[in-house]
Amino acid sequence: MSEDRQSTLLCPYCGEPTVMTPSSSVPYCTHCQRYIYAAAGDGPLSPYAQQRSRLRSGIGGWLLFPAVGALVLPVAFLAVITTSISARTDHAWLFAEHPDLVTLTTVETVGSVLLLVLSLAVLFLFFARHRMAPKLYIVLLASLTMLRFLLLLMSIPLWAQLEGLAHDLITNVMLACAAAGASAAYFVRSDRVRATFVR
Repeated sequence: MSEDRQSTLLCPYCGEPTVMTPSSSVPYCTHCQRYIYAAAGDGPLSPYAQQRSRLRSGIGGWLLFPAVGALVLPVAFLAVITTSISARTDHAWLFAEHPDLVTLTTVETVGSVLLLVLSLAVLFLFFARHRMAPKLYIVLLASLTMLRFLLLLMSIPLWAQLEGLAHDLITNVMLACAAAGASAAYFVRSDRVRATFVR
């Protein structure tokens, strides 16, 4: 991606980045201490000097959005777990009236616990810039999408009884799909991601 690259002139002798001298426009290599003159006399720059793209690395640019997500997801999963557990106490009558709701919240709670553990691993590997972090991040979002889709299917018998449940779950599935798709595309195609997660 273009936002992940910046142009660097490389020395044709040693391959190190060059700098411009203060007194002229002739590139000078501080590593091998040579001026890079044109071989054919058509200018100060050697035709053997190469323009090469140097990859930008570090958590910046579009990578800031996955970084924020890595911080927020464990908190979100913990909130889902506590909400599901407290709902059984606060709305016991509703669960007694709709047994399918007990199964639905149980699956959501267990799935969120597993995703919480996975999200903590992603958080650690992400900021450690480990090479497995992008792949594990994609697995996390794909797992979240599958959990949301499973909950949507399990909730079908309750749609007629609980108003708004279908709308909420369908919205959750769509948001999870969008987040997983966008993140996967970025992680796979981004030069910054390849240059950052190398440990």
